[in-house]
Amino acid sequence: MQGDAAISSILKQLKRVKRVQKHFDAVVIIRGGGGNVGMTCYNDYNLAREIALFPLPVFTGIGHSTNEFVADLVAAKTSITPTGIANFLVDRIREIEIPLINAKELILREIPERIQLESRLWKEYALELRALARLEMNRHNDSQEKWAQKLILKTNKILSKEHVFYENIQGTLLNSTRNVIRTLKNDLKKEQGDLKRNVKNIQVLSRQKLETLSETLRLLDPVELLKRGYSITSNSKGIIKSIKQVKSGEKLITQFKDGKIESTIN
Repeated sequence: MQGDAAISSILKQLKRVKRVQKHFDAVVIIRGGGGNVGMTCYNDYNLAREIALFPLPVFTGIGHSTNEFVADLVAAKTSITPTGIANFLVDRIREIEIPLINAKELILREIPERIQLESRLWKEYALELRALARLEMNRHNDSQEKWAQKLILKTNKILSKEHVFYENIQGTLLNSTRNVIRTLKNDLKKEQGDLKRNVKNIQVLSRQKLETLSETLRLLDPVELLKRGYSITSNSKGIIKSIKQVKSGEKLITQFKDGKIESTIN
C-alpha cells in the first residue's frame, strides 16, 4: 500500500471491483501507521483519476496526520487513520440498523394482534353475508318462478313470429329463383340463335378463303408455269437461278411441260 508498486496494485483491485460492482456499496482504501516514505504514490494522476470517476464511493484512510494527498482530495470521504474510516462506516450502518431493528420489533409485536383482529372481523362478515344470502334466496324464489314462466311465454311468441317470417322469406326466395331461371333460359336461347348464325357466317367466309388459297396454290404450281411456256433448267447441284451458277463444259437439263432435253455449255 505504499511505494511505486502500490499504484498498479490498487488500480488492479479497483478494476476487479468495477466488474462486479453490484455486489458492493463502497470501496475503502486504508493503510496502517508508519512514516511518510513511499506515500507519493497517492499523488499519482491515474490513481486519483480512477478514484474520482469510480462508480462507487471511495473512502480513504491512508494513515497520516501531516500530509494531504490528491487521493484524499478526490475521495468521497477521507480520514487520517483507518480507524476513523471504520468509525464512520459503523456509525452509518447503525443509522440504518437501528430503525430496521425497531421496525422488526414493531412488526413482530403488531402483526399477530392485527391478524387476530382481522380474522375475527372476517368471521363476523362471513356470518352476516351467509344470513343475508339466505334471506335473499328465500325472497326471490317465488319471483324467479314467475319470471321463468314469463320468459317461456315470450320465447314461444318470438319463435312463432320468426317461423312465419322465415316462411315468407322462403316463398319470396323461391319465386325470385324461378324468375331468374326463366330469364336465364330466354337469354340462353337467344345466345344459341346468335351463335348458330355466327357459325354459319364463319363457315361461308372460311370456305371462300379456302377456295381462294386453293386457286392461288394451283396457279403457283410449277406444272402450270411449264404449261404457259416457261422451262426449268438445272445442273447436278440443283435448279439454275443465275448465269453465275454455270460454267463452260457443264451439262444442263432443261424441263418443259412435255419432256426434257440435255445440253452442254460452250
